[in-house]
Amino acid sequence: FEKFISILVCCIEIGDFQTASNIYCALFSPILARLSNTWKYLNSKLMLLLDQVSFLQLTNKHHFEKVTEILKCFTSPCVPPLMLFVIKLKNVMRSSEPVYITNNV
Repeated sequence: FEKFISILVCCIEIGDFQTASNIYCALFSPILARLSNTWKYLNSKLMLLLDQVSFLQLTNKHHFEKVTEILKCFTSPCVPPLMLFVIKLKNVMRSSEPVYITNNV
């Protein structure tokens, strides 16, 4: 698990949020979540790190806003989570107002 967590951190550092999101979701998939003996041997620093990047799930509005804010602060090119586009597209489809494309995230 430690290797995957370090890869996840590297992905966030280089701006590959899609891969980081996939790794995070895979780590908390039902199959891996059942490996309780493996999870209890992870040090608390790694567990805290996983808790800090939980926003990658995009399961609620707060996570969505946090990812959007992080992406706005990124100065170099990055790969946003695909789910971000899906959520924005869903909001556009629900809206009755005309939507204009901008360069903002």
